[in-house]
Amino acid sequence: MLDALKTGDKVVTSGGLRGTIMALKDDSVHLRVPPNNILLEVTKASVTQVTTTEEEVKTNRFGTFQQRLRIRGCWSWQATERCLG
Repeated sequence: MLDALKTGDKVVTSGGLRGTIMALKDDSVHLRVPPNNILLEVTKASVTQVTTTEEEVKTNRFGTFQQRLRIRGCWSWQATERCLG
């Protein structure tokens, strides 16, 4: 399951955090956690469940979170907070 993780997946961690994967690294992921869109880095091993459904993927007419940021002119993760505000 951990090898199949991809940007945009909604996941639950072993600590109970629910968030959306924003970036992947070798052994960690960056999660966007609502309601304030906080970005957290957690280990891949802490991801216990993927909650993204196939219907959510198909019906997301606005594209991935990264695509929406690029449409707003945000090209880097450092600019993410500025663009979401």
